[in-house]
Amino acid sequence: WRRRSSCTLSLGLRVRCFVSEAVGEGVGDMRTFAKHWRQLSNEEKENIIFNGKNYPYLRIGHYEEMIKRSLLKKAEIAEKIFASIPQDRIKPTCKTWTLLIQANVNDRNITRALQLTDLMKENNIPPNAYTYNCLLLGYIKQRKFHMIQVIKEKMKEEKIPFGVISYSILIKGYMDCRMIAKAEETLQELHQNGMQANRVTYTSMISGYIKGGRLDKALKLFDQMGELKDTFVYNALIDGLMKKKEFDKASQLIDQMKLRGLSPDIDTMTSVISGYVKHGRVKDAAELLEKTKSTMKPATWMYTSIIGGFANQGHFEKAKEYVNELIEVCGASVAAPGFNAILAACIRNNRFHLATDLLEDMELQNVPHDEITYNTLIFGFVKTKQPELALECLESLRASPFRISLQAFTPIMDYYLKQNRLSAAMKLLQEVIGEGLVPDQYIFVRLTQACWREGNVNILDQLLYNMEKFSVPYNHSICEAIMRTCARGKVDSNTVLSYFRSFPSNLKFTSDFVLFVTEILTKHSDTASLTNFVRLLKDSPQCPKDVRVAVEEHTKAQCGDKES
Repeated sequence: WRRRSSCTLSLGLRVRCFVSEAVGEGVGDMRTFAKHWRQLSNEEKENIIFNGKNYPYLRIGHYEEMIKRSLLKKAEIAEKIFASIPQDRIKPTCKTWTLLIQANVNDRNITRALQLTDLMKENNIPPNAYTYNCLLLGYIKQRKFHMIQVIKEKMKEEKIPFGVISYSILIKGYMDCRMIAKAEETLQELHQNGMQANRVTYTSMISGYIKGGRLDKALKLFDQMGELKDTFVYNALIDGLMKKKEFDKASQLIDQMKLRGLSPDIDTMTSVISGYVKHGRVKDAAELLEKTKSTMKPATWMYTSIIGGFANQGHFEKAKEYVNELIEVCGASVAAPGFNAILAACIRNNRFHLATDLLEDMELQNVPHDEITYNTLIFGFVKTKQPELALECLESLRASPFRISLQAFTPIMDYYLKQNRLSAAMKLLQEVIGEGLVPDQYIFVRLTQACWREGNVNILDQLLYNMEKFSVPYNHSICEAIMRTCARGKVDSNTVLSYFRSFPSNLKFTSDFVLFVTEILTKHSDTASLTNFVRLLKDSPQCPKDVRVAVEEHTKAQCGDKES
């Protein structure tokens, strides 16, 4: 008893000194420290975390908490927190490593995420299913679907089951890319492997069907769910119905929810309010918000939708009233989306003086800028032909803790292309790739069209290399721009045919496109090249007979019967 009392007294003194230093309180034990830790702000917690060597009572859970909080920001913050762990006395767990991998995946740095997976193994910490699911999500975000099989094989080697969550990630990824047939095939594979789809799987399928305009399939799948129907699934379908202007069906589903003993929640009401606003029924949305106040505290996005609705209709004063109400109800820290909605409407309608006043109001009311604020300002500066200020704003966004997105680069790139500054636009594309972002199809359409205007085949080849690297699909505009670049750049017929072969069959074997290529070869190549092209069409089973006949008739008209 005496020994125990002595140890307790000694420990108590040490803890008291530590907690006094850490949080400015004279406290006595670990439980008290935990209580004070919960009361600290994020900034105070970060100060303690980054000086972890001075605080012997920190545990790995504290570091994991801070990494988790940083997931919505840049990965370098999570890396900094991880690096501050005093590994001589605190060992990172599988969860710690996985959170760091997740931070890099969220920041689109899949290469670093893979390196961390290898480092885990070197530290004798085997990755688990959650780790591989994070990597899977990263590859899907970058549309590197060919890597899915690699992940499956690695999981099989380490005897980690490819479970329902992994399948759900795949299905959501396919649906987000409008690859509905592939998602259906994956769902079928899930069932064949003796597993049952969960609510997340069904919700992803339903949302994907609605986005793809297959409302009939969404409703059919919803009926098949049976007892799995919950508020989360109802919300997904209600959201889709509101977006498709199916207001009556959405109301019927809300009534059905209530009959099943489920209460519409904040997400339900936000979907309905957003749906009304999207289709111009802003007053109906505002009335519903007033009714909602009696049953629940309105969410930030309810206000933001209504603010954006009034601002887009030109009712800026009414929108500001709702911004002030948003600050009063939810606080200034979450009011940035409301200000952003008005700011975007002001810039679209060339009300730049109002936009300036709005930025001053944000500063006066201590409303912090977020990434959308920066993106909106970049768009505004480009619209007013002030690219230097747009670039300054881009640099400020890079220096901020927010994750940068394509929306920050696209307006500046469009400006360069309108000014016929293709080299500057290509330099910006390299910056996009350097940030770990995946250029989208729109960017490649604009850049290939710029190559066509200049007849620049060298830059065109760079673009096609990047399209292949990031698995960006061709569309009709890109295919046409490539062919026109060849014509203007006066490339040889073999190169033209090489490009043609690389196009997807559903794009290149249409009557209009084949005749368009035939015209280019007729004007810029010899008869032998045209003959090779006709032979290529004849040898391609995917090319419809009517297309071949049309080419033969066109060739006869252009070259004469004998030569054709």
